[in-house]
Amino acid sequence: MSEEHNERTVETSVNNKKVVLYICMAVMLELLLCLFVFPPPKAAEPVTLNVALYGYIPDYGSFEDTVRESWEEMHPEVKLHFVQWDCYESVVPDDLDVFVFGAVNLDVFADAGSLLPLSEEDIEDYDDLIPSFMNGCRIDGTIYAVPQLLCTDFLFTRKSDTGMSEIKSIDGLYHALGDSASIALANRMDTIVPGLASCADEKRINASSGISIS
Repeated sequence: MSEEHNERTVETSVNNKKVVLYICMAVMLELLLCLFVFPPPKAAEPVTLNVALYGYIPDYGSFEDTVRESWEEMHPEVKLHFVQWDCYESVVPDDLDVFVFGAVNLDVFADAGSLLPLSEEDIEDYDDLIPSFMNGCRIDGTIYAVPQLLCTDFLFTRKSDTGMSEIKSIDGLYHALGDSASIALANRMDTIVPGLASCADEKRINASSGISIS
C-alpha cells in the first residue's frame, strides 16, 4: 500500500511538472506570435524641410544662422535644409517645402498651385501683423503667405527739383520727368508687374511692392 501511494505521488508530481512545462511553452509561443503579428513600433524617421530664404539681403549667412538657431530651439525634432533659389523665378521647385518670395509673384505662384491657403488661425499672433501688409498677402480674401520682410524703393532728388515733392504715384513721376523719363525702365517695370505704370490698382501695387512673403 505504501509503495503504491509513493508511485502515485511520483506520477502526480511528474504530471504537474508536465503541466507547468506545457504552460510555459504555450506562453512562450504566444509571445513569439505577438512579436511577429504585432512588431514593436519603429522609431520615427527624422523630418527635414527644404527651405529657401530671401537672398537679397546684405548678410545672408547671419540671417540663415538666426533662423536655424531659433527653429532648433522650438522644433528640435524637425531639421531645416537650406537651399539656394531665386525667389523671382516664375517656377517653384517641387522639392521646396517653405520659401520666401517677393509679393509681386503672389498671384503667379498661387495660380500654379505652389501656395497653400491659410486661415488667420494658422498664423501665430495674427493680430500683431500690420493689416495693410496682410492685405498684400491675400487673393480674393484668402491668405496665401505671411509677411516677413519689408522692402521698399527710395527716390533721391536735388533740392532744386522742387516739383518732385508733390509726386504721389508712378504716373506722377513719369509726368514730372517728361522727356527725361527712361523708356527702358518703364517697360521693364511694366513687364515685372503688368499695369504698374498705369497704377490701376494703387492699393495692391503699394502692398505688393513693399513686402517679401513666405
